[in-house]
Amino acid sequence: MSEKRSLLVWKNYALLKSQSKIIRSGFGLLGVYPYAVNNPVEPQRSESVLEHVAGTLILVNLISGYYPEAIPRTELLAYILLLLHHETGEGKIGDLPDDGRRDEAEKNRIELEALKAYGQTLPPDLGRDLVIDFMEFQSKISQRGQVTYCIDKIEAVLQGLLYEMEGRGGDMQNKAKAWKVSEQDQKYMIRTGTTRLVDNWAAHFLDKIKDLPCAPLFIEILRSAVEDVRGEWFDWL
Repeated sequence: MSEKRSLLVWKNYALLKSQSKIIRSGFGLLGVYPYAVNNPVEPQRSESVLEHVAGTLILVNLISGYYPEAIPRTELLAYILLLLHHETGEGKIGDLPDDGRRDEAEKNRIELEALKAYGQTLPPDLGRDLVIDFMEFQSKISQRGQVTYCIDKIEAVLQGLLYEMEGRGGDMQNKAKAWKVSEQDQKYMIRTGTTRLVDNWAAHFLDKIKDLPCAPLFIEILRSAVEDVRGEWFDWL
């Protein structure tokens, strides 16, 4: 490979995730949503939770391909199934920002109960394994739980870089227009010396994963992505 693995993970993630901006034509042409034949891309539309899930699936497959030591191909299906369902609880409680203001234990309880209820509708073995894997994802006690947790968290930062490439990188101060900036937000803005979304979410991500054995892999991927987009690594590290 002429390029290092971490950079290829980012570039292929960016390529495949960009497909989420291409509007499906058939529904648009038949009036299900606005659609312009000469402009099949709608960059300003909102991002759905399912698109985040799709991003994690792209990443888990790429990481398994480039880093089989982290995700053996023989175990890939289990990783995929966990990430496919890891946001099931969002349908019950909504997508709440991970900015330190929520009760993490209560959120985990609600999400686990939602997944258990969903698991009961699946074939017994599949439902049981999915619940066990999700508990490991929440507690980060297994390699699968740790790696999928990191994938979930880094996907948001990498998507932030894609938005930044489009010229709409996001700013922490913008949250104040609708919701008070949290103490956690303020902490990371002080640490990074900027209000840019990517920097602050990256700082939070790095704090979250720093003690996990797989942290070096995800730091390598993040660094390759940031340097590819900005030409340099964060100056606050």
